[in-house]
Amino acid sequence: RMDSLQTGSFKVIIRGITKDGLRLHESTLRVPSHGSASSPDWDQHCVTLTVDRPLEYVAIYFLLESVEGSSVSVANVLLDHHPISFDQMAQYAEILSTPDVHTSLPPNSQLGVPFLSAPDELSRESIQSPSRCLNQLYKSKADFLQVEQSYRKHAFFHQATRLSTDSMERPDVTIATQFTADRSESLVALHQLWRGPISAVLFVRDLSDILQIEEIRQHTPLIEEWVDFHFVYANVPSDPYPVNLLRAFAIQQVRTTYHISLDVDFLPRPGLREYLCTFLSGPIQVPSDESENGELTAGITIENGRVLDGAGNSVQLAVLVVPAFEMDGLRMSSHVPRHKKDLARFVRNAKARPLNVKLRAEAHAPSDYKRWFAASNVFEVKYQNHYEPFLLGTREMPLFDQRFQGYGFDKASQAYELYRK
Repeated sequence: RMDSLQTGSFKVIIRGITKDGLRLHESTLRVPSHGSASSPDWDQHCVTLTVDRPLEYVAIYFLLESVEGSSVSVANVLLDHHPISFDQMAQYAEILSTPDVHTSLPPNSQLGVPFLSAPDELSRESIQSPSRCLNQLYKSKADFLQVEQSYRKHAFFHQATRLSTDSMERPDVTIATQFTADRSESLVALHQLWRGPISAVLFVRDLSDILQIEEIRQHTPLIEEWVDFHFVYANVPSDPYPVNLLRAFAIQQVRTTYHISLDVDFLPRPGLREYLCTFLSGPIQVPSDESENGELTAGITIENGRVLDGAGNSVQLAVLVVPAFEMDGLRMSSHVPRHKKDLARFVRNAKARPLNVKLRAEAHAPSDYKRWFAASNVFEVKYQNHYEPFLLGTREMPLFDQRFQGYGFDKASQAYELYRK
């Protein structure tokens, strides 16, 4: 229950996570504008959430919906807990169905005694310090909080409402990505071009980061439909960015046959997802090629992420290298080239180049972009030290080495492990 003084409309969302971390219960109340800007009135509201299993924690969000200049003040927020037995359900339903339910739910009804519940006792001092509050709030050793390298992780804080059509006949591809709250707009731009499943891990440094994600979800339907959000909580705001841990966590939650790990500020070319889904739906033929000693190697067949022998038996893991380029002045998703010939024109005009070719050419040199521009078929690339391509494959791919933090050759461990295997 809460009181509000407002000149605009807002939403109240109550969200509860079960102790196993597998279920998310949510209830939303939209409070329309009331009163005038000159003389607003205080109103009392109530929003209820009914669950049939124990919750680990409950979070309450207030999201302002109105135009610029409107405001909402909320006071006297009280969280009541009412245990209900099966024989009381009819009585409870009757209370909820009354016309003034949002102002008249009794604080001490026969349904139970209200109390304030939280995973940890939060002092007034900790509430005033968001980072300290964050540490205390998620200090619980709950099942859904996996402790690894001192970071606590929460899978599927939000699960996408739209299911992928992933199947053996037409496999789908998920982009696995990671970001901080200040890169949220990059996630929106990424999905505008991808328009498919994304497994996104947010590195939470402050509770306000979570609210920022909630606002994006509320105002971007495609994000709500297609993006699974997972959280990794920093112990202190100054923690170094655990990039490979975040990448690995995003991959572990992928729900499609194939995935590709991309940084959130990358932009896929328009139509790439549809192209890949069609391309991966049947066997991939790699023509014969000339080896390093000048001999002709036999062609290979790849299906479901595996190399097949002549009898159709799976003999080896296979992954696809997705070419990556950097472009000058790229600010909008509408500027991303759609076809290879368009990209080639940018390269000829020195407006685009292979990724990191100036800083760390060895990181992508084995991809042989000169050959790629001329090729009309898939070709095999040879591993070299420090190679860190963007790889598309199945869950059989090794994860990134989570001991690496920060930036610089942080992806190279995955390609090296693939080569060694």
